[in-house]
Amino acid sequence: MRLCQLREVFIAAGGPSPLPQSPRALMGSIVHKLIDDASRGRVAGGDVRSHLVTIISEFENSIQPENPDRRWIPLEHQPEFNWVMKQGLLKATSLLSEATSGFAARKYDHQRTGSEIRVEARDGCVIGKIDRATQTSDGIVIEDFKSGPLTERPGPQAPPKIAFADQLRLYAAMYAEDPKRGDGEWPVALTLKSLNGRSLDVPFQHSECVDLLDSAVDMLNSVNSILESHLSDEADVYKRQNCISIAELRGPRLLISCVCCLIVLDCHPDIRS
Repeated sequence: MRLCQLREVFIAAGGPSPLPQSPRALMGSIVHKLIDDASRGRVAGGDVRSHLVTIISEFENSIQPENPDRRWIPLEHQPEFNWVMKQGLLKATSLLSEATSGFAARKYDHQRTGSEIRVEARDGCVIGKIDRATQTSDGIVIEDFKSGPLTERPGPQAPPKIAFADQLRLYAAMYAEDPKRGDGEWPVALTLKSLNGRSLDVPFQHSECVDLLDSAVDMLNSVNSILESHLSDEADVYKRQNCISIAELRGPRLLISCVCCLIVLDCHPDIRS
């Protein structure tokens, strides 16, 4: 939303995204599904590899020809596909073993912990899905799995990517606010996890997490205000009968990713030159 409100409006309206995802993001969606099924013990016969093949097939078939992501199908032709899927299999196999051994029943309170935990805040205005929340002796730990690098640059001391860190901080605030989850109790740790086993803790303070949640709600209200101004009785005839100006919602500057966007020439006509 910070980068381009217009894109988020397209997606929220149920239309196709004007911008294709990266192949790595699509692979990440597949691995997330595999990990979620394995952590819940939902793998027929315990055959993780066959389950992965089924997930890939169903995922690729669900992408319609008009979807800009279709250009990456079949995913097996994309670089890193084999590596990402192999790491996903290793992680899923470990989680399946956990789930079927009875360890998960001791580790998870299904109201407050588990995989793919839905959290809500601000009366349902903000909704998220946490990859995994676990109970430790110190308290709740929120984990988020990533199929790509966790940091902006290589190196053991490199900080986590800003987007990843902010995502977990938002989850922390939402978890604490959700009466079905934290109900006022904050997680004690936020952890990013890569498929190759690396873990990276994200530092956080309660106040900055709440500030992030406040800013998300402010952005939502701002976008809705723009949309409503074109639909209200006070809006002039031109506004009611014409599309909302792209300039009101587009990102503040041209991004590298804009090159792949399907509406970039209307959004940033200056790039024609």
